[in-house]
Amino acid sequence: MITLSIRDLQMNRGDWIRKAAGREGIVVLDRRHPVAGMIPYSESERGLSFSQRTLVKGVEGIRRWEID
Repeated sequence: MITLSIRDLQMNRGDWIRKAAGREGIVVLDRRHPVAGMIPYSESERGLSFSQRTLVKGVEGIRRWEID
């Protein structure tokens, strides 16, 4: 995995995003400490679309809170 500073990311943002998309990912460092990561986008990891989601068993009985 590649590591780079926040400043390097700011200076060449587009290049680093393209590199993250083609590799296993990038870790962003702030004063040598990891603070963020970029990983390639994967359509299969998105999960179900909203229209395909269903309630988890047992949730139907939970009382709804009314907001005035």
